[in-house]
Amino acid sequence: MLYAGLNKWGFESRRVITCLKKLEIRKLRKTLKITKP
Repeated sequence: MLYAGLNKWGFESRRVITCLKKLEIRKLRKTLKITKP
């Protein structure tokens, strides 16, 4: 639902999505570091 609304902005939406993806990757990296002994 969120991405559908952002698509109206076009280029701006892509920038926002890339930022969100970067945040997701950071979270995954943090969780991996925590899970690894």
